[in-house]
Amino acid sequence: MARRILPALLSTIVATALAPSAALADGQVTLNPAAGPPGTSVTLQGSGFAASRQVTVGVSGAETRLVTASRTGAFLTRLSIPHGRSGRLAVVSRRGHMRVVNTFTATPRAGASSIIEIASSRGGRVRATPARLTPGGALHLSGTGFVPGRRLALSVFGVTHRLTTHRNGGFALVVRVPATLRSGVMSAMLTGEGAALRLRLVASVATGSTTPAPPATTPSAPAPAPAPAPAPAPASASPTSAPGPKPPPPSPPTNSVAPAITGTAKEGQRLSATSGTWGGKRPIAFAYRWERCNPVCFTIADATKSTYVLVNGDVGFTVHVVVTASNADGSATATSNDSDVVTPIVSPTGQVALWHMDETSGTVMKDSARNHDGTSTGVAPGEPNGFTGTAYGFAGRSFVSVPSAGDLNPGDFDVTITIHMKATLVPLPPTEDWDLIRKGVFTTAGGEFKMEYQPDGTASCGFNGSLAYNEIVGRGPVINDGQWHTVQCVKTSTGIRLVVDGVSFTKNGAVGAIANNEPVVIGSHGGTAEFFQGTLDEASIVIG
Repeated sequence: MARRILPALLSTIVATALAPSAALADGQVTLNPAAGPPGTSVTLQGSGFAASRQVTVGVSGAETRLVTASRTGAFLTRLSIPHGRSGRLAVVSRRGHMRVVNTFTATPRAGASSIIEIASSRGGRVRATPARLTPGGALHLSGTGFVPGRRLALSVFGVTHRLTTHRNGGFALVVRVPATLRSGVMSAMLTGEGAALRLRLVASVATGSTTPAPPATTPSAPAPAPAPAPAPAPASASPTSAPGPKPPPPSPPTNSVAPAITGTAKEGQRLSATSGTWGGKRPIAFAYRWERCNPVCFTIADATKSTYVLVNGDVGFTVHVVVTASNADGSATATSNDSDVVTPIVSPTGQVALWHMDETSGTVMKDSARNHDGTSTGVAPGEPNGFTGTAYGFAGRSFVSVPSAGDLNPGDFDVTITIHMKATLVPLPPTEDWDLIRKGVFTTAGGEFKMEYQPDGTASCGFNGSLAYNEIVGRGPVINDGQWHTVQCVKTSTGIRLVVDGVSFTKNGAVGAIANNEPVVIGSHGGTAEFFQGTLDEASIVIG
């Protein structure tokens, strides 16, 4: 499996852009991999963009998509290199006047995917290869797009390398990887005369491998003169004066049988992990780290014991455990088998929620499907002339929050979110949109689904899953006419769909599984921003 670490003496290097300082005020985007055959799935990780604003990303000449930067101006998304393309392809991330251009080299050679690249809105780009480093091997770095003759400094592995860009604004540098490289985070910084690219290099030693530190030496110092031979001991000398045996060689942990997890892969059930079978010097201590996968793996916060109770955020995913074994001579890791796909306590298919919004008082929004009742804040219940019966009025600081539950997460299944809305107002700057209904946000572990109302009076849909983010914006009819309109957001296995009053607008692109621990919020962005102003009625979620 691709996410398994190869059992060889290798280290893996991953480059991600760190947030630039305010003084630099530039956007940075890491492209990983930066080369490979058409159809390659790549990851874009950006920083330094406008907080909570949408960024347009895509391969030049192909369909683009919108991603929303976090409150710190960062984003993470995936896209596929189009088939039928070759040569150098521009991968563009832009927001307003900020534009970052990465370059993907489309080649029929699958092995070329060991190249990663980080680019800046100032124009500079740095490529690093290989993606897997051998301790004592070489890291090749090349730069383009810089000012010719610029003096730069690259600090990596504790050493600062001084260099000057060529006439074409590029440079090339080969850095020796320390033979003592161990798992951990290493920072790299390229600076000089206003240029700044920051990278974080994450090295992890492969399963069962170790990198024991060699004895300290000083190569430049002359070897010491041999000591004179000792005089023969008298016959009465103690036998303890003879040379003792050589110390045993280092014996770090080595794994012979992988860890294993047992238990039922169902929300609320407890999984148990064995540490596996290990050789090496005793005693050996074990540490546990549980991960959620589909297909990319994410560390589960605070899951560091040999047992783990599955939560609704695991629904639709598999989980496994990574065991780290440590002794006095070193450490190594091994990964368990994957669980089955985690299922919810209640079947995830069918109509999992239906909120009629017919209450005329109080703060409880009743669910007639599966008892997913919500709590309203600032909502005016009992509005007459609803879509059916009465409706809820939202006046600018109003919202309803429904606690998370496993069957509200679609996982890998199709999902249809429906709401009926009536409005005459539209969002005004600086507000980008008003939320109609959502579960999670872009940065939520496990993804999100959302339905929004845009400043141009149209509705939009967005889904962020285990494979990609996909969104439909600005394609539906204008609906701020004071009449009732039915809006639906649909996720399928191959794409998404916005449906307004029965008219569909589709967009291809699988987003994968969505399952998180966040509440369903109606009428605002998490109860803190983007408050809808108008009337809502008859909201529902159907899975499958």
